[in-house]
Amino acid sequence: FEQLEIPETVSFIGECAFKGNKLTKVSLPDSVTEMGSGAFSMNDITELKLSKGLKIIPNGAFSMNIRLSEIELPDGVTEIQEMAFAGARLTSLEIPTSVEKIGRKAFHLHHIEELVIPGNVKEIGDSAFEECVSLDEITIPHSIVLGKGVFCSCTALKTVIFEADPELSKIPNYAFENCISLTSVTFSDNTSDIGNNAFSGCVSLSEITLPKELI
Repeated sequence: FEQLEIPETVSFIGECAFKGNKLTKVSLPDSVTEMGSGAFSMNDITELKLSKGLKIIPNGAFSMNIRLSEIELPDGVTEIQEMAFAGARLTSLEIPTSVEKIGRKAFHLHHIEELVIPGNVKEIGDSAFEECVSLDEITIPHSIVLGKGVFCSCTALKTVIFEADPELSKIPNYAFENCISLTSVTFSDNTSDIGNNAFSGCVSLSEITLPKELI
């Protein structure tokens, strides 16, 4: 079957409940407050309506839906777990201000062009946006911990801006490795540690503004 409209009596959808079908359209009522990992992975979803009752988008929930190009994340979501949308093909993404954590490879292999990370996000996991090959510009906010390889191989990425913040002190290993279009980076004045291979393979990088602690 291709379309799924879940009745409002449903509050929980189990692990891999609809994995590996040919669903193209999924509508989750606001009564749904919890889903298991992989619940809708490996389908052909092009239209997706998420429940406003969801607080957590679980591991691999919508992974490998390669025709999924847009989503609207509801306000109230606090965590997007690892590989939640990995392998989809989002062209735009607006992260709600309620989100505090983005898991490992949550948005791996997307076509997002611009990314603004809200200030409430405290942690982004390893390779969360790896190989987002259309991503052009990133602004990274206050008080955040970045995982290894978080933007690795974002081959269209040209500009990275780190907002000033006393808690943003470390750029992790492989964070921007092989971002071959990256031309400029502006660091926070509080950056004290730039990890192994953080910018290796960035063959177009021509301008960096280092923090005072590293000069």
